[in-house]
Amino acid sequence: MKAERLTAAESHELANIVHSMGAKNVLSILRHAVNPKKQKRIYKFQKLPTDIRARVGVMISSGRYSQKDMLDYVNAEVETRGLNLSFKLSRTSFNNFLNQVVFPVLPD
Repeated sequence: MKAERLTAAESHELANIVHSMGAKNVLSILRHAVNPKKQKRIYKFQKLPTDIRARVGVMISSGRYSQKDMLDYVNAEVETRGLNLSFKLSRTSFNNFLNQVVFPVLPD
């Protein structure tokens, strides 16, 4: 799979997020989202390509995107890249993933 390069605007946005949240917090969110060590369940989101998961991690970290925006992004990427349609996420599955895996580790 070919990695997608960030645009200048996306790179700047990522730098601002890292600056505001701290690199350790951003890395913690991304690592926890892609590496489920303590849970037995593997969520469909965790089977997606790394760059899609990373972009959603940035979207979560920024706090400027709604769950619907993130879900629409993921499903549009699945269609655009021609991935198996079983990778498309439902609103419920994405919400469950965020509530069970991501939000419990976000810093207060």
